[in-house]
Amino acid sequence: MPAKNLTATALKYSEQDDAPCVSARGDLLLAKEMKSIARRYGVSICTDEKLAYNLSQVETAHLIPSHLYLDVAKAFKRIK
Repeated sequence: MPAKNLTATALKYSEQDDAPCVSARGDLLLAKEMKSIARRYGVSICTDEKLAYNLSQVETAHLIPSHLYLDVAKAFKRIK
């Protein structure tokens, strides 16, 4: 598993989709910039390292796999 804060994955959800979709992924400097932009615009950030790692394995523009549904739902609930 990568070290803390070295990856970032952005999710989006639309009611037309069956699950959240990975809209962006980044490592190292790109991850830092993604987090900075999220903070600037008030977008919530989940810091669950295991979930972050698992989401970083999903290709951009793909729906998250079903085995991550519960973990993502719990993360959304915590950050709302």
